[in-house]
Amino acid sequence: MLDRLAATCQGDLPLAMRVALPGGGSELVTSITPVKRAGGCWALLVSNRQDPLTGRELGRAYWRSPEVRLALAIYVALAAITLGLFFGLWRSLERFGRLARGIASGDADAGGFAARNRIPELHPVADAFDGMVEALRSAAGNIRRAAEDNAHAYKTPLAIIAQAVEPLRAGKLDATACAKAAQTIEATVARLNDLIRDARRLDGATADLLDPPRDAIDLSALCEDLVDRYADSAHAGRARVIAHVADGIVVTGGLAMLTEAIENVIDNAISFAPPDGEVTVMLGRTPRGAHLTVADRGPGVAAANLGRIFERYFSYRPNHPKVDRGRDAGNFGVGLWLVRRNVEALRGRVVAENRVGGGFQVRLELPLRR
Repeated sequence: MLDRLAATCQGDLPLAMRVALPGGGSELVTSITPVKRAGGCWALLVSNRQDPLTGRELGRAYWRSPEVRLALAIYVALAAITLGLFFGLWRSLERFGRLARGIASGDADAGGFAARNRIPELHPVADAFDGMVEALRSAAGNIRRAAEDNAHAYKTPLAIIAQAVEPLRAGKLDATACAKAAQTIEATVARLNDLIRDARRLDGATADLLDPPRDAIDLSALCEDLVDRYADSAHAGRARVIAHVADGIVVTGGLAMLTEAIENVIDNAISFAPPDGEVTVMLGRTPRGAHLTVADRGPGVAAANLGRIFERYFSYRPNHPKVDRGRDAGNFGVGLWLVRRNVEALRGRVVAENRVGGGFQVRLELPLRR
């Protein structure tokens, strides 16, 4: 080491170096600092035994150290996991693509997206795709049923009008018969107007199901406004509407859809409520969402028909003194069906049940707006 210190004053030696000892082993020179004086150059040397410091010799290739090998193993494992996820995602997307093409081509055995998915992280996406496909198929089915139902519904009124017009055209009726034929035609035209109105409502419900609005609706204010309208139009012999509405309940949906659903439920309750009775509208908030309940003290619904009242074109009007039969003239069994479709399109649900002590209630459950 002394033989090499002379070059230190010229700065030729590195700052740190390994020195082999004569008796074996090595030392690590961690610092060689030259100090120039008038009498010559001194050198301050700091060294340490290498083995206690590192437990291995310097000069070994870095990739042979345990730490580097462990890190390399971790990187290789992560690369394998990443590639596996990538190829799994790619295969799932390929299956999604084939399924979408099968659905578009009308393949009835195409199955669902969730059934073909193998990656847990894609389950929400697959469920959303399945829901979208189901909504499209349901809307297509509703459109086809609406076309068939409207065709059948229009045939009867048109046939009645044709039968009433034929004797008038022949001129074989007296004044009384002509007046009766005119009344028949007038009543049938009114029924056609009702059918056209309901057909428009059904078409609008189908469009809302395909593309439901996502506006912020103050449900509390909407309920209070509707109850005020019923209070302004109340008359003797008709049930009055009272409300118990909590403030500040906001949901996501469309104003027209929610208004139609709530009005249909209230109208249905009024038609079944006893004259001069009460229909109660209650709106509250629960951890699961907003609950809107419309209750009456009418005759209720028979257990056999309780599960059918939300079906399309099902009308349950029992012969009961409490039921307002005068409101049944324009009833075609689509009001509560629209209620359920509108609420389900907004990711809610509708529950109907008989009340303890008599009466009936319908509960609309809607998710709160976040």
